[in-house]
Amino acid sequence: RALLASGNVEGALEQLDRVLEQRPAYIDARLHRGTALRRLGRTEEAASEWRRCLDLDPGNEWARAYLVSIEAERAGGLGPPRSDSGAPEE
Repeated sequence: RALLASGNVEGALEQLDRVLEQRPAYIDARLHRGTALRRLGRTEEAASEWRRCLDLDPGNEWARAYLVSIEAERAGGLGPPRSDSGAPEE
């Protein structure tokens, strides 16, 4: 999370991948991985990660909100979520 917050998105993604190798159902890591992917412009991969979160936890509001924001962006509405949106700390 600290790497992502500091702007080291590639480093954060590598660290998150290592965590998920050991704990594939770790929802917070998947949420943050989706955020990192989106920041890298890999929107489809980010959406896939957030859909995986919903597979693991169907009531996860953050994953659902991130997916809605992607759909809105595609429709010409909102941009990516702001870092001060109240999302879990990255």
